[in-house]
Amino acid sequence: MPLVPGSNGTISDEDEALSVAEKIGYPVMIKAAAGGGGRGMRPAHNEATLRSNFKHARLEAEAAFKDGSLYLEKLIERPRHVEVQFLGDQRATSYTSGARLLDSAAAPEAVEESPSPHINTRTRNKLCNAAVRLAKTAGYYSAGTLRVPGGPGGEFLLHRA
Repeated sequence: MPLVPGSNGTISDEDEALSVAEKIGYPVMIKAAAGGGGRGMRPAHNEATLRSNFKHARLEAEAAFKDGSLYLEKLIERPRHVEVQFLGDQRATSYTSGARLLDSAAAPEAVEESPSPHINTRTRNKLCNAAVRLAKTAGYYSAGTLRVPGGPGGEFLLHRA
């Protein structure tokens, strides 16, 4: 499964961030490497907002996580997240329950629909197979969820972190 385009690791400074953004194209999302819960994340739609938001994201990341490391990803605007739940056992057998649409933009509460009406059978099978491969490769022996953002063109990409 392809990754969302972005930096290879953390970004050392604004100039490197600008170089990566120029390479992958705007808009981009500045993300805290040690982050979670949306803290240390800022969108940038051009050079000016990248410069300003890079500083703000770094300060917020340092305050929240004691680590100001940042990385960049291509911003997927209005994504449709699809989740695949899977189970793995100690015999390296993994199963999925299919793919479901998770539309958190629809309301304050997340709305889930299964099977996802926004992906075809071929894509659904591809995502389910990717979840099984991920579980087997990681030696994952429990229940898990692979959450994948989908772009406006129907492509599905894994986030970098």
